[in-house]
Amino acid sequence: MRAYSSKIIGSFALAAGLVATAQPVFAVQISVQKVIPSLDQHKISIFGSSFGSQPRVSLGSTPLAVLTATDTQTIGWIGAGRMGHAMAHLLLDAGHPVHVWNRTRSKAEDLVQYGAVVVDSVAELADRDVVFTMVAADDDLIEVVLGEGGLLCQPTAPRVIVDSSTVSADTSARIRAEAASRGTAFLAAPVSGNAKVVKAGMLSIAASGPREAYDAVLPLLNDLGRSVTYVGTGEVARLVKLAHNIFLGVVIQSIAEIAVLAEKGGVPRSALMEFMNGSVLGSRRSTMHNAQRWKRSRGGSLPSCCTPRP
Repeated sequence: MRAYSSKIIGSFALAAGLVATAQPVFAVQISVQKVIPSLDQHKISIFGSSFGSQPRVSLGSTPLAVLTATDTQTIGWIGAGRMGHAMAHLLLDAGHPVHVWNRTRSKAEDLVQYGAVVVDSVAELADRDVVFTMVAADDDLIEVVLGEGGLLCQPTAPRVIVDSSTVSADTSARIRAEAASRGTAFLAAPVSGNAKVVKAGMLSIAASGPREAYDAVLPLLNDLGRSVTYVGTGEVARLVKLAHNIFLGVVIQSIAEIAVLAEKGGVPRSALMEFMNGSVLGSRRSTMHNAQRWKRSRGGSLPSCCTPRP
């Protein structure tokens, strides 16, 4: 799945570059089309049981409902990069006690002023009720959870692990199986948005795994995102993220094509986008992005589509 995401991300960059130079974006169309057949060729591993199935979890003597009913959940956070830092900050702002580990400790230390406790090892988070992971890649997730000194290699284990990293379904399923063997519920919870979106409180989250675990951590997920959706069991949240990214690629391609068409017909790109953003097709993100570009080019005044209405 990571390879497919890379192709799509490459398509985004290509589309943006081609719009800027007013060139046709047939290459983007070809790139996106290459993703779809590749999904079909690998449908056994991509759309098969590895997405929708999940191992049974023996959760021990303490039901997960206890986590939902209490306001004193202990929380661990692994990964304080741009996304992880911003998301952990939101939990702290919401009043939750959060213990944070990051490979480079200095990048997490500024969270202390907001109430975080920065720990020196992943092992120190094993006794938390809920541990979130937001790391860069599959190998990083495997290392912090299953590697030497990893989260699931300690005498105790968290009640729930919530992973928001962008990783493959195979890696996610492997972590889920290992977690189940320790009595830990695992939620795949990939997100839509960047660090700026997180800080604005506009993050979207798709979650899959045991419904009981989802219900238990939903108040925490609501503190992280504007939109939180339970999409099913197993690794299906990874598929939802992939579908989201493919759709985003198609939208970017379409915008690139119509911008080139309009400009070649003599329509200023700014006028086209003002019209589009003022119509039912406009989005808050594209409207504000276009507004900022307009302000920079016109001495600080907003276009009519973005000015407050009386």
